[in-house]
Amino acid sequence: SLVEVVVSWNLPMHAWLKKYVFKQTKKSLGAGMAILATYGASTLLHGLSAQIAAVLFSLGLYTWVEHKFRSKLAKIMDASIETRRDSEGRYKNREGAAWVILVNLGFGLLAMFHLAYLGVMFGNSQESSSGYSWSHTLSKWRTLDFTSHYIVAAFFLISWVL
Repeated sequence: SLVEVVVSWNLPMHAWLKKYVFKQTKKSLGAGMAILATYGASTLLHGLSAQIAAVLFSLGLYTWVEHKFRSKLAKIMDASIETRRDSEGRYKNREGAAWVILVNLGFGLLAMFHLAYLGVMFGNSQESSSGYSWSHTLSKWRTLDFTSHYIVAAFFLISWVL
């Protein structure tokens, strides 16, 4: 899942952001604002580049939507298909069931698609090392018809209906 990628990408930074930004913000403002604040802090720590900000805030939105959608779907289907591994054995349909493996594989492939889409922003040019502008970032996504963003929007709407 994208959540696992984000958590595993930089474990010390994840632990620091979770302890000092996410948990503190969640106490007073809720989970949605905590995610926004966490990715905002990460953007600042990465140098406040428009390119990095667009990717990180998109990633924050993607992980939040994925978490909400998969949590609801896991409860409905009584299956281990949440964003994080079910170590407590709460679900009737466990990770070893063929259809659960296929569902998790599908989400894994979708995560790879999203990461490739977001990664298109980064290149080997001189401008890339200092960070592209908002217009360049949006222009790149526009050439891809904002496909990944629309997929996330669809998952958000489905999750809202569930």
